[in-house]
Amino acid sequence: RVKNPMDSDIDSARTTPCEEPLDAVQVGAAGALIEQLNAAIYAVNALSDEHQEWFLSSVNEIQRAQCYISALDAELSTRASVVSAASDARAAVVNTLDQLADAENTNALKKDELEQLQVEVNSVGLFEARMQLSARLTVARSTVLTASRAIDSAKRAVRSAASREEKARRALDKALASFGLSPALADDEIAVHRACVSLRAHIAEAKAEHARQAEQWEERKLGSAADVTNAMAALEALSEQIHNDRSGGDPDSADERGTGSPGRGHRRSEDGDGRSGEDSDFVFEEETRASHRRSVSREKDRKLSRSVRLSERFGEPPDERTSAAESLLRTDRIRDDLFESGLSAVSRLLRRESWDRRSSRSRSGSRLLSPVFSPSRGPPSPPPAHSPPAWLQWEACLDATLATAGNASASPDALVAPVLDLAQ
Repeated sequence: RVKNPMDSDIDSARTTPCEEPLDAVQVGAAGALIEQLNAAIYAVNALSDEHQEWFLSSVNEIQRAQCYISALDAELSTRASVVSAASDARAAVVNTLDQLADAENTNALKKDELEQLQVEVNSVGLFEARMQLSARLTVARSTVLTASRAIDSAKRAVRSAASREEKARRALDKALASFGLSPALADDEIAVHRACVSLRAHIAEAKAEHARQAEQWEERKLGSAADVTNAMAALEALSEQIHNDRSGGDPDSADERGTGSPGRGHRRSEDGDGRSGEDSDFVFEEETRASHRRSVSREKDRKLSRSVRLSERFGEPPDERTSAAESLLRTDRIRDDLFESGLSAVSRLLRRESWDRRSSRSRSGSRLLSPVFSPSRGPPSPPPAHSPPAWLQWEACLDATLATAGNASASPDALVAPVLDLAQ
């Protein structure tokens, strides 16, 4: 885990009393891994910026084409059907003309082959050679006949397409005349419609290309994220190795080291799953909460069963017994929540005390040090003029909170009064 350099002095103040400094080999290895992690993070950020730039440019291009199509469609909206029919008829004529041209070219080539074969047949004197060339000549003549029939079919298609184009053109001229426009604008209307068709095809291709490149970008992003994960895993492995080396490879010593008191500077603990690096303050807080929840739960069950037995004994109605039990549960739940809030505040003050007291011992005896300013903590607030710092009162606050919580008849407001007074 790479921390903010502004908090380096805080970390050193916390770890100096209980941990030996790293040697040169460990410092070099940690520095290399941190540089590797920083480089991987920089690569992820750079790749994210490039992806964002590509995404915006691609989307803007597609949106511009769609806006252009929308404008053209709005221009042709009143006569879109007749313009579309005329454009399609014109495209059919062009297509049939192309087919006719291809058929004529094929027919010409086949005729040339037929003439060459005829010349070879006339020049060969052997009977067997003449028979082979005669077979090829027959096939060539059949091919020429097929090409001639294709030309005739293409000519009929051209005539049919021309007829449809003429009808569609007359319908378009009538539509233009009904809107008070000149029939000379028919070609412009057809050109606009063909531009819309071309733009739609371009948009379809652009979307397909966008989807393909998006998959490639996702693969690159996954690779960069994997690099960051590997770098963090390597740094964590080095941290675990250093911790194991300092504890002498003994799990019992590692456990003893991780379960120290909050005021002694111990910072590492190890649970049953083998994970380490937890804060002992949080372990203290969680254990205290768990024990309190167990005791409060047992006490709550006893109170609830006792109240139900008493209500049954004195003959209360079922609805009153239910309401009394619900009221008791609600009151206990509020008390539990307030107690946990107060205990959490006390544990936070306890963690502050553990750091501030160690920091104060490193300087002059009676002079107290202010916390180091960092962007995450903000500027320190000055202590009161005629009162000791707030963290020095954590013992009184803890005793008052625990004593109040132990009283079953205490009101919910009384549970957090010591914490509120301390906060003020």
